[in-house]
Amino acid sequence: MTLRRVLRRPFDAALQDPALLAEVARMQLAVAGTSGERVQALIRQVYATPPDVVAKAAPEGDADRSRVLWVFRADEPMDEDAR
Repeated sequence: MTLRRVLRRPFDAALQDPALLAEVARMQLAVAGTSGERVQALIRQVYATPPDVVAKAAPEGDADRSRVLWVFRADEPMDEDAR
């Protein structure tokens, strides 16, 4: 078993834990977990973004193009390469 799986299993289990969910409900909060696999795929997709696209997304006159904010919506399909 890989280290990733060893670390992801407890996290995924916690998101299903009735005690945690009850405490979250008591605090009137919401839990919306994303699987480690999904996060890994999103990061892979971000890092695969061509530099010219990143440059276009950076604010005008921003010298540090590494500070581009990426926003993903859970309902948007991902590129096949990122899966």
